[in-house]
Amino acid sequence: MPRPMTPNAGGYFVNQYTVIMDVLFTNLPAAGKTFTLFGTIMATLGESFSSNSSGAVGCSGGAGGTLTTNAWHRIAIAVDAANTSSGLEIFN
Repeated sequence: MPRPMTPNAGGYFVNQYTVIMDVLFTNLPAAGKTFTLFGTIMATLGESFSSNSSGAVGCSGGAGGTLTTNAWHRIAIAVDAANTSSGLEIFN
């Protein structure tokens, strides 16, 4: 996240944050496609967080969980980009 927010954990960007969202999918993406939840410019995470055709939520580093159609899901994504070994948690 660019300034005017104060950077944390060093560097120029805010790199420790949590995003929580409630989502309802009436269908899942076609095989090989994704639905983007939100984008990022952090090279360690990839370009975006998304849901794939099997209902898993993730980023370029991997995906997990199961979203189903026609049901509300709360997704929480906790990022600590300063922690390269375990700086990402996804809950759904």
